[in-house]
Amino acid sequence: MLKPSLISVVIPVFNRASSIELAVKSVISQTYTNFELILVDDCSTDNSWEVLQGYSDPRIKCLKLSQNSGPATARNNGIKHAKGEYISLLDSDDFYEAEFLENTYNTLSKSSKEVGFMWTGVRYIQDEIRKEFFWVPKRLETPYLTFLNSLHIGTNSGITFKKKVFDTCGFFNEELSAAEDTEFFLRITQEYDYTYSKKVLINIEKDGNDRLSKNYKKIAEAYNKFVPKHLNVINKSETLKKKFYYKLMWLNYQAGHKDLARKYFRKTPKNEFIILIKLYLTYSFYEFLPLPLATKLHLRFASKFL
Repeated sequence: MLKPSLISVVIPVFNRASSIELAVKSVISQTYTNFELILVDDCSTDNSWEVLQGYSDPRIKCLKLSQNSGPATARNNGIKHAKGEYISLLDSDDFYEAEFLENTYNTLSKSSKEVGFMWTGVRYIQDEIRKEFFWVPKRLETPYLTFLNSLHIGTNSGITFKKKVFDTCGFFNEELSAAEDTEFFLRITQEYDYTYSKKVLINIEKDGNDRLSKNYKKIAEAYNKFVPKHLNVINKSETLKKKFYYKLMWLNYQAGHKDLARKYFRKTPKNEFIILIKLYLTYSFYEFLPLPLATKLHLRFASKFL
């Protein structure tokens, strides 16, 4: 019988000395044992590097970046050192269920050659509250159109790739300080299909504080760089124009780019009453109110018109 394929698990680490153990233990405790764990220290300022070097399991490899560079660079560094046929990404403050790798291997090894990656269900944990989530996209003509219309996963959603995806499409864009996962999925779905497991196999710790995903200014800068590459497709769809131009509008208000925000306001289709209310509410908040208040009102009211 052939030995099951090697899976490489990549965890970027930055100042996680007190919490990395749970993530590492969740990998070591997998029912699927043919894996390597690559821990990439992004120049932590605490004693994370000393903690990482303390693990004696021969399946664990520790890498240290020469300078703090962000999660995209850390993930890329780990991926480039990976020897596995499959590459799973895990955040340093999250942890797997014991059968994550086994389920992932069984799903991907049986998938067609067109499939390049998969995800699983997630469990969000905040204090004593646990909430499970699984995204089943409405499949359109192509994986690319599907993700343009309704992307609701990130690298912490139990994501595993076939190594050939990186060989074909390249790595995460290190020029982006946010939304690098969004850009990557929109790029690779032009080449590869996807699959998924509905089982909840990853746990995501939420501490109640804003993460990078809430840093709207950084997201705005990222969207301004990569969304224009998709406008030839976006402009063919009223639905996509409403989605992306509206988002580019309020993100650029967040970044202080008012002229650019107004440009996207003018470009957003205004042929539906609900969209019109949402659009003008958001526009008014950011045009005439201080940014903190505009943000608060936008999140409270405009989201009701989704």
